[in-house]
Amino acid sequence: MSESLDKKGGAVVAGAEHRLTLRHFHPRYWLTWLGIGLVSALWILPRRWRDGLGGWLGDFYRRRESNHRRYARVNLALCFPDLSVDAREAMLAEHFRAFFRTMLDAPLFWWGTDAMVKKRVRVVGQDAADEAIKNGDSVIFLVSHCMAIDVCTTALAIDYKMQGFYKPFKDPVADWLIFRMRSKRGGRLAARGEGFKTVIRDLKRGMTLFYLSDEDLGRDGSVFAPFFGQPKSTLAMLPRIAKMTNAKVFPVYAHYVQEEGQYQISILPALQDYPEGDPVRDAARLNQATEHTVMICPEQYLWKLRLFKTPVTPGDKSVYRKVEHGELELPL
Repeated sequence: MSESLDKKGGAVVAGAEHRLTLRHFHPRYWLTWLGIGLVSALWILPRRWRDGLGGWLGDFYRRRESNHRRYARVNLALCFPDLSVDAREAMLAEHFRAFFRTMLDAPLFWWGTDAMVKKRVRVVGQDAADEAIKNGDSVIFLVSHCMAIDVCTTALAIDYKMQGFYKPFKDPVADWLIFRMRSKRGGRLAARGEGFKTVIRDLKRGMTLFYLSDEDLGRDGSVFAPFFGQPKSTLAMLPRIAKMTNAKVFPVYAHYVQEEGQYQISILPALQDYPEGDPVRDAARLNQATEHTVMICPEQYLWKLRLFKTPVTPGDKSVYRKVEHGELELPL
């Protein structure tokens, strides 16, 4: 991955291959461009109109049979067994409404200036992270897979030199757009699998790390630890990075406050005495921290992901396949 020096504080920006070229305008990608143009055009509508349209789209999508709806129902049944089916269905409905409201607001973060972003985003708990940096500590932001995840990547990058891991999109137009949004304010994006020597170096040099630990990426490099009471394949990389840099790990969550038309980024207190040195215990504490952030606004967590796709027993079916084939009954 090629790198260049950004004018903004000398931060390293990876990915010259993400520049816009003629191949991005091939007819096979015209639908992607049409979608980007349509969402960007809709953004000029009054916010309340966009929110209303997003809610309608969410209800329409939820009524359709889809894997996303099926995964979300399974996840909610596993993670909130004490809730009634009706309560979980209400959460599911708001989940999809919030997803489309956030999607229709994406142009703010694709094209918006720093001033435009700051006007719509408030950050709670930032003082502790600022104090840690002032004291010379390395800082890691442990970010959950919330719907407003790119609110974090965009808004926090205004105040911090950020780095993070990046999974390229299959569609090169979408890949260009998301990469541009996440790196344009100065920061480094490393492809998954690059290793973390550069991450360690840049953390020690004062860059912060934007890290997602709640994605199920399989068995390699992971351990199983509880997440909302369910065994979940959890990446074991972060404890190693934190130990090697003596970094403070701050859990982070972002959600949309519809009544105010504002996004709120919540930076929770840093994990104490972390890591402890036991891989399973350290992973469990990461998952517990993610649980705490999710409960800030549980409807806006990405329940439609396959959070538990890797079974504990090698060769076994995932919980989603078991439910689909009638091998596991859940109150859905």
